[in-house]
Amino acid sequence: MRRTRSSKTSDPRIKTTKWGTLDLPGGSQQTSLEGVYSGGDATRGGSTAINAAGDGKAAASEIAGEIPFTAAEIKEMVAKADDYTDKAAAPATILKKIDLSSGIVEFTVNSPVVAKAAQAGQFVRVLPTPKGELIPLTLADWDAKAGTIDLVIQGWARRAS
Repeated sequence: MRRTRSSKTSDPRIKTTKWGTLDLPGGSQQTSLEGVYSGGDATRGGSTAINAAGDGKAAASEIAGEIPFTAAEIKEMVAKADDYTDKAAAPATILKKIDLSSGIVEFTVNSPVVAKAAQAGQFVRVLPTPKGELIPLTLADWDAKAGTIDLVIQGWARRAS
């Protein structure tokens, strides 16, 4: 019941019953908000897991029926998403290292997904070692066509004791 009340207060357009559950008009799992579906305790009140699972299946079937794509189009979209995921998950490789001055180094890194999406003022988060912490670095430059980004890093030299 608490979830239902918070749903009602978070969006007053959502219709509820006098018992505080979500009102589902006309044999559908869709609420009074277009594209928002519900089932289980939120619509039935205290109910059994079997009824809730059935509501979930009914909502999923209804949502699937509204998808405006053919199976072939969905397969193509999934293939593109897989390809993008593979590119984005590929380890970034340092292609070039230039010592600009004492303790300042510029790295050119192969990172096609970042290079393609890069905009002025953006940062990348770099994990320098497998057990290290992510550090934010400003994009110094990028080349979307070449799929590279440039990072300028100021370090420090350890002194011999």
